[in-house]
Amino acid sequence: SCNFYCCKLDYSIFQGLKIRGFKFKDCVMKEADFSASQLVGSDFSGALLDGTSFDRADLSKADFRTAKNYQINPLSSKIIGAKFRFPEAMSLVSALGAEIDY
Repeated sequence: SCNFYCCKLDYSIFQGLKIRGFKFKDCVMKEADFSASQLVGSDFSGALLDGTSFDRADLSKADFRTAKNYQINPLSSKIIGAKFRFPEAMSLVSALGAEIDY
């Protein structure tokens, strides 16, 4: 496994990789690409994920509880057992086309 702590990973490409259990703690990952990656059990604690793509990714059991600015479409990515926290988790519902008032 590989771990990243407090790294700047803007525009990184992890597309199609099997990177289960990786840690991306407190990383800045602007427009990184995780499309079609297997990220089972990965930890994104404190990560800033502006414009990052998780299209068709397996995010099962991944930890996004303190991650910020992610956009994950639950129709195209696996999120079974993944951990999220309000208010960022509202992006999962908005990806389905719903409008949310709060």
